[in-house]
Amino acid sequence: MRVRHTLILSLLASLIVILGACGTGQEESTNASSSATATLPLTEHPDTTGWDLLFQPDFSDAILDTANSWTMEEGVLVANDHSTIWSDTTYGDFVLDFEVRTPDGTNSGVFFRTADRADILSALELQMYNPPGPDAEADSAHRYGGKNGLAALYDLKGPTGGTPKPAGEWNRFTVTARDSMIYVVMNGEQVHEVNLNNWTEPGLTPEGEEHKFDRALMNQAESGPIGIQGIHSENEVSVEYRNLRIRRLEE
Repeated sequence: MRVRHTLILSLLASLIVILGACGTGQEESTNASSSATATLPLTEHPDTTGWDLLFQPDFSDAILDTANSWTMEEGVLVANDHSTIWSDTTYGDFVLDFEVRTPDGTNSGVFFRTADRADILSALELQMYNPPGPDAEADSAHRYGGKNGLAALYDLKGPTGGTPKPAGEWNRFTVTARDSMIYVVMNGEQVHEVNLNNWTEPGLTPEGEEHKFDRALMNQAESGPIGIQGIHSENEVSVEYRNLRIRRLEE
């Protein structure tokens, strides 16, 4: 009986050790996942110290249509015509942080996950549109909060919440792209959290609303150059960007 009792106690002790090890492993896995997510600036702006410049001041890492289509003046990137300035490298998973000034009449945007530079609709675009005159006079799609207004994912989804600065002041944005997830923070508030895997139908949002893209966005290019759209306003108002800094995310 004593041998049998000892054997039972030994088996119970082994079971406790195994269960404890399993529990510890699961907790570490959860914590590791949480830590990885916590390193991404999903709801606030990051400290960009040590990050790469998206464009060097001499444009040695940029693709320009013409030599004078964009200029860099005291750290401020200025559009001189309608053409887009492109990075000469591609980015897949990244965090891009920048500031933009959008006077009345500004129409620009930031392209990313671009499949073809010759086709801007092959990219996702964070819209930088400020209607001329009072915002209230613009149609609903182009007012702030609309799908074509400031901080919109162009023709796809308007920003949720957020507070834009008055016309002519600098707005700060942080764009995080990781796998199928797109996050945008504007002026310290998250305005987008989008899972592209939910966009399964060409030309339709997950809610069934029409958009201009002829593909299911779950099939969006996984990487591509980043572009800054030039002057696309009817009244030729220029657009200005500064502090464009980028960090690649590890695979």
